This record gives sequence, C-alpha cells and structure tokens, in this order.
Amino acid sequence: MAQYAYLSKPDPEWLRITPLIPSLYTTDIIEFRKIWDAKHNRANRKVRIDDAQKVIVKEHKIIGDAGHSIPCRTYVPTTKPELGETPEQAFPLFFWTFEGGNTSSFSSKPTIKTEITCSGPAHNMRSVDYRKAPENPFPAGIDDDYAGLKWALANVENISVDVSKGVLIGGVSSGGNLTAVMAHRSLRDHEVRGKITGQLLLFPLTISYNACPAKWKSELLSMEQNKDDIICSKVTVKLYTDAYLGGKLENGFNPDFSPLLEPSFVGLPPVYIQIVGGDPLRDEGFLYDKLLRGWCSNQSGRISNKLAIEEAFAYAI
Repeated sequence: MAQYAYLSKPDPEWLRITPLIPSLYTTDIIEFRKIWDAKHNRANRKVRIDDAQKVIVKEHKIIGDAGHSIPCRTYVPTTKPELGETPEQAFPLFFWTFEGGNTSSFSSKPTIKTEITCSGPAHNMRSVDYRKAPENPFPAGIDDDYAGLKWALANVENISVDVSKGVLIGGVSSGGNLTAVMAHRSLRDHEVRGKITGQLLLFPLTISYNACPAKWKSELLSMEQNKDDIICSKVTVKLYTDAYLGGKLENGFNPDFSPLLEPSFVGLPPVYIQIVGGDPLRDEGFLYDKLLRGWCSNQSGRISNKLAIEEAFAYAI
C-alpha cells in the first residue's frame, strides 16, 4: 500500500541493532534450518527466567488423520497460592503456532520466550510440532496444527484448561498464516465453531506471492519495497513458500494457504494484528485488517506497527 511506504524507513533504534543480527538470507532449506535452530539455541543459552516465571512442560503425541504421530507440547503455569490459586487450577488456553516458514521451528527443548509468555498473565500454552516442508508439503502443516487445536479443545481436562476463561490462537509470520487459516476453518467445523475467543497475528503471511489478484497489486507493494530485509527477505519468503507448496504453485490460490482469498470473513473471532514496517509481508497484514473491518463489525482498532524488536531479540543476543 503506497500510503505505508514511509514505514520502510528504518528507525534509528533498529539501525543500532541491525549489525548484531545474523542474516537469514539463503536459498537452501537445510541452511535455513541451521540458522533458525542456532537462533533458538542462542536465546535459550543466554536468557534466564526467575522462579516466578517457571512453568510445567508436558510432552505427548496425538494421532493425525493419516495415522501419523504429531508431537505436542503444553506449558502449564505453576500455581501461586498467594493469589488464591490451587494445584487443580485451570487456565485459559493460548494455542501458539511457531514461525519458521513451515519448514523449521519446533525446538527440541522448550523455548525461553514461550515459558515467559505462558507465565504471565497465567494461561495454558500449547504448541504442535506439525510436519515440515519440503518433506511434507501443503496441506500437511495446517492439517496437523488444526488437529492439535481440536484435540486440545476436546481434552481440556487433561491439560488444565478452562475454555470458559478464553481460547486464544496466535502465531508469528508463517505461524500467523496457520493461525488465520485455523480461524477460518473453525467457522466450518461444528466441533470448534464459536470456541475461539481471539486471534493474535504477528506479521502474518496472508497470501502466496504468486496468487495476488490484479485488484490488489497496487496495495501489496511491501514485498518489493522491503525485499532485502535482513530477517525476512523476498528471497526467503519465496524459498519457504515454494517448499511448502511442494512445487504446486496452484495451491497458493487455496484459501487454506492464502486466507486473504477467503470468500467471507463473517463470524471470525476478534483479532489483533501486529505489522512490521520493514517486513515484506507488511502490506498483506494491512490488507487483511482492511478486509476484516469491511466484513465484521467486531474487528476495528486492533492493529499496530512495530519495529519487530521482539523477533530481532533472539537473533541479536
């Protein structure tokens, strides 16, 4: 969107951090995974949390529709007697989908960022190790993630969840993509419809680079304006999109990958969208917000533009 081009100008604070950030620029998935894993490992080594932020981590597996095993991880806050909490305390559910371009992400160990997020304000946080591309192309990732969400909603007594306190789904970048798709899927699923109370989309991918209709081309300009972004470049977006689509670019037109192409947004739960001015995906976020406001009266004023310091943090330390 031309009116947002000024957001591509780097903030002085961002320029001070940039030299510390290893570039994600690569055209090789294996190399991308190595860089990605190193980022998470570096953050886990250097950041410590205090006892008040400790959580209980539970790992188990569920069975997917194809009979395959899907590893899942649940983070449960430790109860605080001084706040009147008991060991039997049940919490709101925050179903979190990691970033990583659908090709990488679920750490072999719990991440510091997730533990801190889970501990305050207290809520049960759950994530799924969905199958990764290119070994398992579209729609494997979204199918596994949604299966994990449905299992959680059907088994709340096993994971210390009280859905009456809220069910929030959220994710970053490609995780934001899967989150948006799950919200749309839930509207067509009588077992889930109405249970999700909110969405958190952090700089989400909302449309495949090859699927933009002519009517939106003048609005989606950030892919070129920010093509050399150090964290998420145009080359990187194409790399993991092609990997996830498995060489079948026609799948980019499927709303299960490009939620901007959904025919209706009516009934979606309230959403907060965070957008990064220097991100190639910036304008997709603004357009998604525009369509939400057009379809839904409950979708207004829930958008922010940030420096993405949170995302850069794990690279820079």
